[in-house]
Amino acid sequence: MNKKTIENIFKATQTELKSALETYLTGGGREILSQDGFLYSKGTHPVLLVAHMDTVHKESPKTILYSKDGNTIMSLEGIGGDDRCGIIMILEILKKYDCSVVFLEDEEIGCVGARKFCKAGIDLGDINYAVEFDRKGGNDYVFYKDYNKDFETHIKKFGFVKATGSCSDISHIAPAFKIEAVNISCGYYCPHCWYEYVKLDEMYDIIERATKMIGAKTEKFDYVEPQYSKSVVTPKITYFDDNYYQTSFYDKTWYHDSVPQKEEDPIWLTPDQVILIVCKKQVEFDRIYMNNKGKIFDDKNLEHELKDAFLIGTQYHYVQTYWGVTRDYPKQTYKLGTKDDCGKKNPYYVNYLQALLLVDGEEKEFDRVFIDSSNTIYKDIWLKQKYEGAKLVSVIDGSFLDYNDIAEFYPEQTYILTNNGGKKSGVMKYYAHLFSWGGDEDVVEIDKRDIDDIVIAVERQAYVRVGNRIINGSLYRTVEILEADIGTTDK
Repeated sequence: MNKKTIENIFKATQTELKSALETYLTGGGREILSQDGFLYSKGTHPVLLVAHMDTVHKESPKTILYSKDGNTIMSLEGIGGDDRCGIIMILEILKKYDCSVVFLEDEEIGCVGARKFCKAGIDLGDINYAVEFDRKGGNDYVFYKDYNKDFETHIKKFGFVKATGSCSDISHIAPAFKIEAVNISCGYYCPHCWYEYVKLDEMYDIIERATKMIGAKTEKFDYVEPQYSKSVVTPKITYFDDNYYQTSFYDKTWYHDSVPQKEEDPIWLTPDQVILIVCKKQVEFDRIYMNNKGKIFDDKNLEHELKDAFLIGTQYHYVQTYWGVTRDYPKQTYKLGTKDDCGKKNPYYVNYLQALLLVDGEEKEFDRVFIDSSNTIYKDIWLKQKYEGAKLVSVIDGSFLDYNDIAEFYPEQTYILTNNGGKKSGVMKYYAHLFSWGGDEDVVEIDKRDIDDIVIAVERQAYVRVGNRIINGSLYRTVEILEADIGTTDK
């Protein structure tokens, strides 16, 4: 596939992509079924290929950045490798094998398209198994509840290595159609982050191996009914995919667990090592300096700080912090003062990676909601905005979640809301108390409306704009939100 076509796939909206795929498939002489939620085409080869057309990013990439060797790409708007890589891979495989294929909508907000596909009354015919291409990394395969050992043996023949995952479209398709299914890596990394990147060489290597696997003659692999357990395992969320990696500067190599340098002995970097982004624009430079707090300067004396700046590795397009990439992030509890605002309700937060949100029976997109001890669900951490008719459904086993379930499954996620223990005067100020990985602390005055954004930025190790300031969540392990009563005012 040529470079322009690949870029067009990454830059298209979901609606645009669905239309383009429909045109492409019909132009190739295939019959298609296009309905709300999915695009399906039956083939003659007994394998079903699956990918989803949406991404988590609110806007499509405008500019795509390439590493020096051309093998790694990213975008400041988010590249959307999850799951545009899967789309590209399927189109390449279809050039050799006439497989059945389904492209699904809105996987990222609860496998909406997959659910509609399962309810559409479609007869898949003779399908030996299904392959979804919607997995990070360059060599993984993932089963969910179903598991056929003979099928696994077949997959292993082509060099793929077993991993674990929480949920994808085949979690619904496999049990609905009683077919074995596997999810395979696509070559993207740091999914659900704007700094997600794609290794094109890995993607094409997987295409080659997956094509051989799909082309290998097999019998139908019998569907194995899931074996459910009463226990629920919390998905491990890792925002950087390697346990660690190293970055070499001058004559020393610094690891994430090394003793940090002193602030007056900064790391220096050159254009061969990093790309400098200031206010989301690439800036030319000869040499740049970073101290142990992750702040960036254009002078070795650290007198001239560059605001709203960050660095991207030229070789792999990782966002560079002082540590390179830290080890797996520990549990992050956000305690917001005393309990005066919400009595003894002691609410918990739940994010979209843990549960689906149903409002009057329909799935709703959300980043985070809050549940109190009365099982009331709220939109905000202050428990002021109720979600009427809302229920939470576990992404693990599809069960309905109540307060006690969440307290058991996610015990480190309680919010404690505060107001200093007294009556509010009506004039309040809010502060984010940030704790860095190196032990430093930073207090930033914020608007009440910014609270959720800051908490999410630290949790996801991502960036957020607060007023005229950019906060880099990857520099902090924990954040506390403080509320102060400053008295009355005439304004």
